[in-house]
Amino acid sequence: MARCPVLALAALAALACAEPPSGSAKPEAGGPEGDSGGGDWEQALGCRQDPAAFGDLQVKDTAIATVPRLSWQSAAETPGWVAFRSPEGRLVTQRPSDPTRTHDRPVVGLPPSAEISAVALMDGPDGPRCSAPLRLVTGPLDPAIPAFDKPLLDGSLLDGGYILVPVVDPTGGWMTILDDQGRVVWWWRLEADWIQGNRPIFRIRLAPDGDGLIANTQSEGIEDPGTLTWVGWTGETRLLYAVPGMHTDFVLLPDGRALSLGWTTREYEGARRILGDTVLQLSPGAEARVLWDGFAHFAPDLSESYPRGYLPANADLEDWTHANGISYDADQDLILVSIPGIEGLVAIDGQTGAQRYVLAGNAPGVEMVGGDDLIHQPHSVAPIDGGLLIFNRNDWAGGTDCSEAVDLALDLEGNTATQTWAYSGPDCQHVAFLGNAERLPSGGTLVCFSSAGVLDIADPSGQTAWRLGLPAGAALGFATAVPRLQ
Repeated sequence: MARCPVLALAALAALACAEPPSGSAKPEAGGPEGDSGGGDWEQALGCRQDPAAFGDLQVKDTAIATVPRLSWQSAAETPGWVAFRSPEGRLVTQRPSDPTRTHDRPVVGLPPSAEISAVALMDGPDGPRCSAPLRLVTGPLDPAIPAFDKPLLDGSLLDGGYILVPVVDPTGGWMTILDDQGRVVWWWRLEADWIQGNRPIFRIRLAPDGDGLIANTQSEGIEDPGTLTWVGWTGETRLLYAVPGMHTDFVLLPDGRALSLGWTTREYEGARRILGDTVLQLSPGAEARVLWDGFAHFAPDLSESYPRGYLPANADLEDWTHANGISYDADQDLILVSIPGIEGLVAIDGQTGAQRYVLAGNAPGVEMVGGDDLIHQPHSVAPIDGGLLIFNRNDWAGGTDCSEAVDLALDLEGNTATQTWAYSGPDCQHVAFLGNAERLPSGGTLVCFSSAGVLDIADPSGQTAWRLGLPAGAALGFATAVPRLQ
């Protein structure tokens, strides 16, 4: 991969850029085009067509074949943005930029090998102005990305949104974005000086300002750094955080903090070293700090022997709590962490790190109505109205229980949790690692059977409405749905 000169932006921050891949098709600009003429755009967007205001509007290549960049100059500082129509006719509009005279807008969300109608827009004294219609021609999908099988694609429950999901393969993996038709509309293989070896990406989040993505790589040992890296829409990269022991999952908070899972250890009699988990708070310009430590709230059962060899760099450690999923409930200011080692989860105060409640089969806390097995080998927990949505891996090793997503109604006053809904798909999937579920605004549920390479959307009745699958040998990281990209 070709590299551009590195520009220092902060002590640990560096930008790197790549040239367009060989053979990628170039976006092209064209004139008015039949049913996408200027009048049609004016009606759809409430803009006045004014090509002269956009001067030397240009469409440029980028390092990603589906991401053209529109550039133009305006006479005065004004917000600028781009709108386009998907092949199915859906109108997609970017958020306006900050006021500027130099407009440089990458366009994200276009399918590969397609011709897309678009216009550039900016504010004018009497309302929005739009350029003459443009024709954007995208290049093909990178053939190195494992091909998705698409047996079922009713994308209505995704409601025009997108899915951010890493594809994990033996060489490390890809960051990908899927549209509601199951098309890969954006991709990038993360390579950077601060990432050693072919480390998989487990989670991708949308950057808060919509100018790219944030991806994690996992530590391989207690002293080895895990990372959070910003990736721009055209492949630029910048290191955000590198913290020893940071692993598996992270979440971004509205106040600008990031929270990640971390590893910690304790030594016990007989030279036993037990691996536990923390929640790390990451803030710009500050040292990472431990917000919650599992050893402060739970104790390992020293009559048991826990699995060894989980961390390549620390093969003697016994893997105890094995925390693996983190999410944030903004309404309650709660951090939710799934912990298979206690067969449950914890809810943590978002400011102080105090533990609010425990819901687990192997620890005292909220009573699970119907038995302690409502949570079994959980790998994600997410807030929903009235309760929690949990992804249970279940007994994947024995192959006897299907992995599933379950809704639990939570009554903290009555100290009870009750299962109200479950989904395991039309066939039984056994997930060996990762796996997650989240509720969509439409009421559907996105369910990622990660190691099985299957991605489903279930309707509220529990029927499969949308499914993608990867070939054998490829897997998925955590899947995250977003209503828009830019």
